[in-house]
Amino acid sequence: MSRGNHHHMSGMERSLGCVCSKVTPFLIAEKRLSRGISHASSSIVSLARSHVSSNGGGGGSSEHPLEMPICAFQLPDLTVYNEDFRSFIERDLIEQSMLVALEQAGRLNWWVSVDPTCQRLLPLATTGDGNCLLHAASLGMWGFHDRDLMLRKALYALMEKGAEKEALKRRWRWQQTQQNKESGLLYTEDEWQKEWNELIKLASSEPRMHLGSNGANCGG
Repeated sequence: MSRGNHHHMSGMERSLGCVCSKVTPFLIAEKRLSRGISHASSSIVSLARSHVSSNGGGGGSSEHPLEMPICAFQLPDLTVYNEDFRSFIERDLIEQSMLVALEQAGRLNWWVSVDPTCQRLLPLATTGDGNCLLHAASLGMWGFHDRDLMLRKALYALMEKGAEKEALKRRWRWQQTQQNKESGLLYTEDEWQKEWNELIKLASSEPRMHLGSNGANCGG
């Protein structure tokens, strides 16, 4: 989530000012950003990624591999721009459907009605490539996507052999039991273990293989 009446600047690319001043007629016609919007240069991002990678993504480490600021994202005042450009930027940065759902459920920004001076939070749009949870966590902590799958690998290691493995398994089993009650399902111990093993496989950063319609193995 971004902070302020402003929001996400996908951790690491060009500033809003650059986009405004250097946008070409072709880009205007296409309405597509080849890179995210950010004041941070790509070299800073590359250095940060290398730092996180060299520390194993923080998995099992008692020290934070990279400093985590209180506020990672803050939008400038978009009201100074024309409505079309402002809407384009907001669509690119903010997960609008999630924002509406959370606000209607009273889970987000309810505090603004209590105290209008409070700042709103906005859901950050992430890459929907099957790793969106870890992308979101990485964006929240460090300001860039988990493109090198460091957090994914750390999560897998934690679930497979981490010290907190059993605690996570108990919490997952409790939650799954509540869901099973609604549909009348009852797992045997073997089924519980099978479900947990499948969950660990899903957490792996390795490409999943599935059988294609012609019987050939396909990457998943």
